[in-house]
Amino acid sequence: MSKKLKILIVSSTPWDDNNSFGSSFSNIFGGNSNYEIANIYCQFGFPNTTLCKHFFQITEKGIIQSLLGKQPHSGKQIFQLEEKDLSGITLSYSETKFINKLKGIRWQLFFWMRDLIWSTGKWKSKPMDDFITDFQPDLIVLPIYYSTYLNTIGLYVKKKSGAKMVGYISDDCYTLKQFSISPLFWIDRFIKRHYVKAAIDQCEILYTITEIQKKEYNDIFGNKCRVLFKGGDFDDLSHKKTILNNPIQLVYTGNLGNSRWKTLSKIGEALKLINTNGIKAQLYIYSQTPLTESAIRKLQITGMVYFMGGIPTSKVKDVQRDADILIHVESFELSERNSARLSFSTKIVDYFESGRCILAVGWNKTGAIEYLKENDAAIVITDLKNINSQLTNLINDKQRILDYAIKAFELGRKNHQFNKIRNSLYDDLLSVVIK
Repeated sequence: MSKKLKILIVSSTPWDDNNSFGSSFSNIFGGNSNYEIANIYCQFGFPNTTLCKHFFQITEKGIIQSLLGKQPHSGKQIFQLEEKDLSGITLSYSETKFINKLKGIRWQLFFWMRDLIWSTGKWKSKPMDDFITDFQPDLIVLPIYYSTYLNTIGLYVKKKSGAKMVGYISDDCYTLKQFSISPLFWIDRFIKRHYVKAAIDQCEILYTITEIQKKEYNDIFGNKCRVLFKGGDFDDLSHKKTILNNPIQLVYTGNLGNSRWKTLSKIGEALKLINTNGIKAQLYIYSQTPLTESAIRKLQITGMVYFMGGIPTSKVKDVQRDADILIHVESFELSERNSARLSFSTKIVDYFESGRCILAVGWNKTGAIEYLKENDAAIVITDLKNINSQLTNLINDKQRILDYAIKAFELGRKNHQFNKIRNSLYDDLLSVVIK
C-alpha cells in the first residue's frame, strides 16, 4: 500500500483552478489519493479547488493593519466551504482596480514598497505557526518565485516544520542573462537572486520546466534538477477536426504579460492585410491579464480581432476545441525576451491536448519556441517580418492546419501523459521523505 504524504505548499496566489498556479498544481498533484495538501498563500482571493482542504492566507493589507494595531495578526486560516467569514479575504472593487493599475504600470518603486511591507516580518504569527504544526507536513513544496518574501516564507515554513523541501521553478529567477539599461533593474536582480539561491540551496530536488533550464541550473546548484512537465489526457483524439470554420478561427488563451500583447498586435496587423478582400480569418483573445486601455485598443480590430477578457478554466477547453488554430506568443522586446528564455508556458500542454494546430510566434531562443520547433509540433515564426507571409500561407492551406493539429497531439502523447508524470512525481517525493 502506498504511503500517504502530507504536503505543505507555499504560493503567491490562492489555490484556484482558474489561475496559473492553481491550474498547474492541480494538474500535477491531481489523480493521486496518496496526498493530503495544505496551502499557505500570500494574496487576496478565495481558494477554488477540490484538491487542497487546508489554507492559510497572509496579505499586505493584513500586515499593515497588524503594524498599525488594527488587528492582532496579519494572517488567518481559511475554511473553503464556510462563506460566513469572507471579510478581508478579497479586495473591494476600488482596491482591485487600483492594484491592477499599478501592476499594469509595473513601477519598480511599487514592488519595492511591497517588499518593504513584508520585510517587517509581521507576516509571522502564532496562528500561522499553529497552522504549520497542526498540519505536521512530511514535505514542503516551494514554487521558487522571483521574490524576497515568498522565498523567505518558504524557508521559515521549512524550519518551523522540520520537514524537507523540494522546489519548482518555471522562470529564470537567478541567472544574469538578462537585458536592461536600468540600474534599478540590476539592483533588484542582485537582491532577489540572493533569496532565490537561499531557497534552492535548501531543496532536495529542484523541478525545472525545460531541459535547458535543468542543464543551466544543475551547473549552478549541483545535480539536483529534474524536469517536471504539466500533463494531459492523450488516450483519445475523437475530438479531431476534419472541417475548419469559415472564416478560420484563431484563438489565444493565457497571460499577456511581458509584452506578449505586442506580439499579438502584430498578428492582428497581418490579419488586417489578409482580410483586405473579405474576412478569411479572425482572432479571439482570452486573458485575465490587466491591460491598459491603450493596449486593448491596439489589440482590437473591428470584425477581425476581439479581446474577450478572462473566462473560467471550465470553459477554456471548449474554447480551444472550437478553434482551428491556437496561438502562442512570446515577446520580441530586447528588455523582455530573456525573461522567458528558460520558460515553458503551461497552456501549451492544453493546446496539445485540444488536438488543434498551434501557431507559435516569438524569439527563437525562448524555451517554448525552441521546444515546439525542435519537435515540429507547431508552425513557428521567429521573425516579425515573416508573420504576414507565413500566416497567409497557413490560412490558405487547410490540410496543413489539420496535419499540424495531429503533430501537436502526438507530441503531447509522447511527453505529457498524466499518469507517467504524476507517478514519477509521487515516487520522487516519497524518496525524499523516506531518505
